[in-house]
Amino acid sequence: MTNSQIPDFKVIYLQELLNNTDNVRWNDLSQKIVNPDSVKLIINCQGVNPSQLNSDQLYKLFYSPQQQNWGFADYPEVFQNITDEMADFIDKVINNEIIIEKLPEKPPPEREPTQEIPNPGNSSQSDTQPPPPPSPDDPSPGTIIKYRYEIIRKLSEGSFGKTYLAKDRDKPGHPNCVVKLLKPSVSSGGTISRAKRLFEQEADILHGLNHYCIPKLFAYFAENQRFYLVQEYIEGDTLDQIIPGSHPWTQQEVIKLLEDILEPLACVHQQNIIHRDIKPANLIRRQQDQKIVLIDFGAIKQVTEQANKSGTIIGSKGYMPVEQEHHGNTKFASDLYAVGMVAIQAATGCRLNELGRTPHGLIWEDKAINLDSPLKEFINKLTKWDYQDRYPSAQEALEALKNIPPPKLRKPRKSPITKIILAISSVVALAGIGLGVKSIPYLTKPKLSVDTIKIGHLWYPDDYLDLESHLEAELVPANYWDFLKGKKINVIIEGDRSLSYQEARNRIAKRQWDIAFTLSPINSIWAIDHDYTYLAAMFPESTYYEGGLFVRRDSPIQSIDDLGPTTIIALGGLNSASSFYMPAYTLYGKTVSVDTGNRGQDIVNKIKQGEVDAGAAAIGDSIRKDDPDLRIIHVSGAIPGSGVYLSPDLSRRDRQSLTQVMLNASEDIKEQANYGGDSPEPDYTEFRKIMARVDEILICSDFSKNPVNFFCPDNITISEIRAKVNGSSFRNNQYLLKAVGADNQIYNVTIDPDLFQSIVGSDKLTDIHNKNLVITIPGEPTQTETGLHIPITQAQQLQIVD
Repeated sequence: MTNSQIPDFKVIYLQELLNNTDNVRWNDLSQKIVNPDSVKLIINCQGVNPSQLNSDQLYKLFYSPQQQNWGFADYPEVFQNITDEMADFIDKVINNEIIIEKLPEKPPPEREPTQEIPNPGNSSQSDTQPPPPPSPDDPSPGTIIKYRYEIIRKLSEGSFGKTYLAKDRDKPGHPNCVVKLLKPSVSSGGTISRAKRLFEQEADILHGLNHYCIPKLFAYFAENQRFYLVQEYIEGDTLDQIIPGSHPWTQQEVIKLLEDILEPLACVHQQNIIHRDIKPANLIRRQQDQKIVLIDFGAIKQVTEQANKSGTIIGSKGYMPVEQEHHGNTKFASDLYAVGMVAIQAATGCRLNELGRTPHGLIWEDKAINLDSPLKEFINKLTKWDYQDRYPSAQEALEALKNIPPPKLRKPRKSPITKIILAISSVVALAGIGLGVKSIPYLTKPKLSVDTIKIGHLWYPDDYLDLESHLEAELVPANYWDFLKGKKINVIIEGDRSLSYQEARNRIAKRQWDIAFTLSPINSIWAIDHDYTYLAAMFPESTYYEGGLFVRRDSPIQSIDDLGPTTIIALGGLNSASSFYMPAYTLYGKTVSVDTGNRGQDIVNKIKQGEVDAGAAAIGDSIRKDDPDLRIIHVSGAIPGSGVYLSPDLSRRDRQSLTQVMLNASEDIKEQANYGGDSPEPDYTEFRKIMARVDEILICSDFSKNPVNFFCPDNITISEIRAKVNGSSFRNNQYLLKAVGADNQIYNVTIDPDLFQSIVGSDKLTDIHNKNLVITIPGEPTQTETGLHIPITQAQQLQIVD
C-alpha cells in the first residue's frame, strides 16, 4: 500500500484489549504510528506492555509501515519487546475479528495541533473509555488525574501553581506521590505549544537530576492546558517548620546543615542548573535519615502565567540576591546567597525580618553566639552583595566549608536569659544545681514517648546486643518527670533463627515489633502492606542478589529442561525467597519431586553427597559460582534484599528519634546487626508478581507428596470460601475447625497443629473461635455426612480476615 492509498483511520486504543500487561518501561511511553501526510494517529499503543513478538509478526506490523514512509513518534527500540497479546491483536485484525473503521467522509473539525500534548509516562484510554474529564484548577480530595493519581490533600499554593499529596493507583500499595499543577502562560504572544516545549525541556532537566537528596521525577504530562509534574513524596518537616522560634543552632549543627544543602546543590550546579528558589520552605529534613532534601526547583516555573508577567521574578524575597531580585539574572552564586540566608536563620534562631540590615547585608553575627569566626566568615562570603565576591559554585563552597578548622574550646557566651537563670540559681540550694546537671541528657538526646521498644528479627539474638545497649544509652523518655525519676527506655530483643517467617508476619501484622528486621523480601513486603516505614537496608552490601538451581559437576542434568517427575530437587522452607519462591517460579509448568525445608548449606551437602539431583539456594551465600564440585544450571533474576522497618504504632517523632539513633550508631554496631548504609528501599514490584504466581502453585499443590505439580491443572478451578469459625476439636492428630458459611453451609476444616500455629500465631484453638476465614483451595470441598470437608495443607490456603 502506498502513501496515496492510506485511508484516514479512526484511532484505536489498545489499553482495554491488552489490560493484563505490566511492563513499566512500556507503560511509560506513548507509542504512536502516524500517517505522515495527514499526521493522524493510526494506532495508539500507549499503555501496552510489549514482549516476545516473533520476527515475522514484528516485520508485518512495524517494519512494513516504515518502508512505506510511515514513522514512529519516539523510542523505536522498544519494539524489540512486543507481547503475545499484541500478536493476538494482530491476528484478530488480519482475520477481521477486529475492524479498523474508516472515519466519516466529512470528519468533524480537529482541535488545533497545539492543543494536542502527548503524555509520556501515563496510561491511556480505550475506545470504550471516555476522554479524561477536565481537571479543575483546584482539584479536591478524591479527584483522579489522568486515571491514575488520586488527590489526597493540598500541600501548598503559590503564584506559580499548586502542590498536592496524591496516591499512585497504578503502583502496588498505592504509594504517596506529589502532584504539582502549573498553569502555562499563553500571554504576550506565547502559544500553548511553546509553553509545552518549554515545560518538557525543563521537566527533562529535572528528570536528569540523580541525587538521593533531590526528589525523583516520576512523570510529567499536560492535560487541558494544565501542566503536571509527579514527584517522589518526601516525608519530613520543612526548615520553616523547624527553624522559627528555635534557639541558635550550634556550630556543628550549622555546618551539618550547610553540608546537607551544598552536597545536592553541587550535583545540580554540575549539571548547569540553577535552583533559583532556595529557602527554608523548600528544604525538607527527611524523616527517614534526617538528611536535607531540595524541593520545588524554580526552573519549571518559567512556563507559568505569573512567571511571564512583566516584572515577575522567580525566587523568594529575602533569599534573592540583588542580581536576581532586581534584574532576574540568576547565577550559581545566586543559589549560594540563599543558602547563606538559611544558615543565618539557623545560626541566630531569628527570622530574617527580625535582624538588623545595612544597605549591603544583614547584621547577624552578634546573635550567632555559637559560631566561631571562620564559619561566620564563610557565611558572610556566601551572602556578599556582589555575586563576584561569593563562591562561584556549590562545589567550591562545599570544599571551602570542609577546610574550616574545628571550633576552639571556649567558654560559652552567656545570653541575658542565661545570666538571669544563673542569678536565680545562686539563691537556690545545691540540689537545684544538681538537678540542672542531671537534665543535660534530657536536653541533648533524642526522646521517646514509649517506655519499651521491641526489636523483632529472625537472626542470631547476640548480634543485636550492642544495638540494644546503644538504643538504651542514647534514648531518653519524652516525659521530663519520668526522666528525673530515673526511668530508662527498655529495649527487648525478640526472635531467633528458628522463628518461622509466618510467625514473624503474624507479629508484624499485630504490630508487636516496633523495629522489624525482616531478613527476607517476603517479610519486607508484608511489613510495607501493614504500613511499616523503611529505615535502612539489611545486609547493605547486597541489596539485590541472585538465586540459582545447581547440580553436581558430574550430573547428566544440563539445564532445567532435563528436570522431570523423577528428579529430586532440594528446596528451602516454603517462605524462602532464594531457595523456594525463585525456583518455584522458574519451575512453573513442570512436575518434579521435591525435598523441602532445608537450610542453604544442607542443600549443598545433599547434592554433593548424591542424596538429591538438584538444589536451589542464594548464589554467593550458600553456593559459589566457582565451586569445583557444583555446576549452576539456571540463575534467577535479581532478588530484592530485606530491610529494617518501623511500626506504624510509633509516633512520627518516635520514628524520627529511632531513625536518628540507629543511623548514627557506630559502624561496628551496624555491621554486627546487619543493617546500615544509605541505600534506598528496594523495589519489590517484580517480586510481588513472583509471589503471586508461587502462591497460586502453593494453593494447588500438596508439597507433602511427590511428585509435585508446579502449576494448577487446566481442569482444576480455584474455590474461595468465606466462613466463620464456631467450634473446634482435636481428632486424629489434627485440628478440626467447624465453620459456617454465609449460606449456613457447614464446613469441616482440618489442619495440622504446626501449620495452624504458624498461621494463627498460637496453638490454642480458642484463639480462632468466632474468626472470619477466607479459604482458598483447588477444586471443591468434599461432601461428608457432617458437612463439606476442606483439608488445609499450605498456609496460603487459609487467611484470617479479622
